[in-house]
Amino acid sequence: SDNLVSFRSVSELQQQNQKLLCVVRELSEEQERREVEEEDPKVVELRAKLDSAAEQIRELKDAQLRQVEMVEAVARQRDMYRVLLAQAGHTMGNAEDPKEKNKKKSAE
Repeated sequence: SDNLVSFRSVSELQQQNQKLLCVVRELSEEQERREVEEEDPKVVELRAKLDSAAEQIRELKDAQLRQVEMVEAVARQRDMYRVLLAQAGHTMGNAEDPKEKNKKKSAE
Protein backbone atom coordinates (compact mmCIF):
# COMPACT_ATOMS: atom_id res chain seq x y z
CA SER A 1 0.00 0.00 0.00
CA ASP A 2 2.97 2.32 0.45
CA ASN A 3 3.65 2.10 -3.27
CA LEU A 4 0.13 3.45 -3.95
CA VAL A 5 0.72 6.77 -2.18
CA SER A 6 4.28 7.61 -3.22
CA PHE A 7 5.14 9.24 -6.53
CA ARG A 8 8.04 11.01 -8.26
CA SER A 9 6.33 12.99 -11.00
CA VAL A 10 2.92 14.26 -12.05
CA SER A 11 2.50 11.49 -14.58
CA GLU A 12 3.34 8.91 -11.91
CA LEU A 13 0.81 10.61 -9.63
CA GLN A 14 -1.84 10.26 -12.34
CA GLN A 15 -1.00 6.57 -12.74
CA GLN A 16 -1.24 6.07 -9.00
CA ASN A 17 -4.62 7.82 -8.98
CA GLN A 18 -5.85 5.43 -11.67
CA LYS A 19 -4.64 2.45 -9.61
CA LEU A 20 -6.27 3.88 -6.48
CA LEU A 21 -9.55 4.35 -8.35
CA CYS A 22 -9.45 0.70 -9.42
CA VAL A 23 -8.76 -0.44 -5.85
CA VAL A 24 -11.63 1.71 -4.53
CA ARG A 25 -14.01 0.25 -7.13
CA GLU A 26 -12.97 -3.31 -6.32
CA LEU A 27 -13.38 -2.74 -2.59
CA SER A 28 -16.78 -1.09 -3.10
CA GLU A 29 -18.00 -4.01 -5.22
CA GLU A 30 -16.75 -6.50 -2.64
CA GLN A 31 -18.51 -4.61 0.15
CA GLU A 32 -21.77 -4.52 -1.80
CA ARG A 33 -21.47 -8.25 -2.46
CA ARG A 34 -20.97 -8.93 1.25
CA GLU A 35 -23.94 -6.74 2.15
CA VAL A 36 -26.14 -8.69 -0.24
CA GLU A 37 -24.89 -11.98 1.19
CA GLU A 38 -25.46 -10.81 4.76
CA GLU A 39 -29.04 -9.71 4.23
CA ASP A 40 -31.22 -8.93 7.15
CA PRO A 41 -33.16 -12.04 8.24
CA LYS A 42 -36.40 -10.07 8.12
CA VAL A 43 -35.80 -9.20 4.47
CA VAL A 44 -35.07 -12.86 3.70
CA GLU A 45 -38.28 -13.91 5.47
CA LEU A 46 -40.33 -11.28 3.64
CA ARG A 47 -38.87 -12.36 0.29
CA ALA A 48 -39.79 -15.97 1.05
CA LYS A 49 -43.35 -14.93 1.94
CA LEU A 50 -43.57 -12.83 -1.22
CA ASP A 51 -42.40 -15.74 -3.35
CA SER A 52 -44.93 -18.02 -1.66
CA ALA A 53 -47.76 -15.54 -2.22
CA ALA A 54 -46.77 -15.12 -5.87
CA GLU A 55 -46.85 -18.91 -6.32
CA GLN A 56 -50.30 -19.09 -4.71
CA ILE A 57 -51.55 -16.37 -7.05
CA ARG A 58 -50.24 -18.32 -10.06
CA GLU A 59 -51.98 -21.48 -8.81
CA LEU A 60 -55.26 -19.62 -8.23
CA LYS A 61 -55.14 -18.08 -11.69
CA ASP A 62 -54.56 -21.52 -13.21
CA ALA A 63 -57.46 -22.96 -11.20
CA GLN A 64 -59.71 -20.09 -12.28
CA LEU A 65 -58.80 -20.67 -15.91
CA ARG A 66 -59.64 -24.37 -15.60
CA GLN A 67 -62.99 -23.49 -13.99
CA VAL A 68 -63.84 -21.03 -16.75
CA GLU A 69 -63.03 -23.67 -19.37
CA MET A 70 -65.18 -26.20 -17.51
CA VAL A 71 -68.14 -23.79 -17.31
CA GLU A 72 -67.83 -23.06 -21.02
CA ALA A 73 -67.81 -26.79 -21.78
CA VAL A 74 -70.90 -27.34 -19.61
CA ALA A 75 -72.68 -24.44 -21.33
CA ARG A 76 -71.87 -25.90 -24.77
CA GLN A 77 -73.17 -29.26 -23.59
CA ARG A 78 -76.36 -27.64 -22.26
CA ASP A 79 -76.91 -25.89 -25.59
CA MET A 80 -76.38 -29.14 -27.45
CA TYR A 81 -79.00 -30.89 -25.28
CA ARG A 82 -81.42 -28.01 -25.86
CA VAL A 83 -81.03 -28.44 -29.61
CA LEU A 84 -81.51 -32.19 -29.32
CA LEU A 85 -84.59 -31.69 -27.17
CA ALA A 86 -86.02 -29.17 -29.62
CA GLN A 87 -85.35 -31.54 -32.52
CA ALA A 88 -86.95 -34.42 -30.61
CA GLY A 89 -89.97 -32.25 -29.77
CA HIS A 90 -90.28 -31.19 -33.38
CA THR A 91 -90.10 -34.77 -34.56
CA MET A 92 -92.60 -35.87 -31.92
CA GLY A 93 -94.90 -33.01 -32.87
CA ASN A 94 -95.12 -34.25 -36.45
CA ALA A 95 -95.92 -37.79 -35.41
CA GLU A 96 -99.34 -38.39 -33.99
CA ASP A 97 -99.64 -39.23 -30.35
CA PRO A 98 -101.01 -42.81 -30.02
CA LYS A 99 -103.70 -41.67 -27.54
CA GLU A 100 -104.88 -39.00 -29.96
CA LYS A 101 -104.95 -41.60 -32.73
CA ASN A 102 -107.17 -43.85 -30.61
CA LYS A 103 -109.55 -40.95 -29.83
CA LYS A 104 -109.92 -40.21 -33.54
CA LYS A 105 -110.70 -43.88 -34.28
CA SER A 106 -113.31 -44.09 -31.55
CA ALA A 107 -114.95 -40.87 -32.72
CA GLU A 108 -115.35 -42.25 -36.20
